Amino acid sequence: MRILAGICRLSLVCGSSALSTPLIAHSVIEFDHAVPAVGSVIDSRVTTIELYFRTEYDTRDVSILVKNGRGAIPFHIIPAANTAVIVAKTKSALKAGRYYVSWKISDDHHDDDDEFWHQYSFTVSRGIK
Repeated sequence: MRILAGICRLSLVCGSSALSTPLIAHSVIEFDHAVPAVGSVIDSRVTTIELYFRTEYDTRDVSILVKNGRGAIPFHIIPAANTAVIVAKTKSALKAGRYYVSWKISDDHHDDDDEFWHQYSFTVSRGIK
């Protein structure tokens, strides 16, 4: 009860915006587009995936996973000068098939349960035989 009374006093002193402001602020990182494009069918060698965002993010907090029907493909993140893009590379070109790109960007340097993976897919029509 004392806590509720303190909150009410705080809202009277600071105005009603004190209650509407979240106690923990999380930045929103908005996805813009990807290369290869979301849902695309491409007829070329793919060794790089680029994810573009409308806002910058902390490059220390990025995870990326690329999979197909046979499992995960090793990609590593290349540090980019532009912190609104994730660039990931693999050593050899992707073979023909459908690929799923998943990523997560933490906004507070912790691996919280509240964060989740985002995903999109593309298809390589020819790839490497």
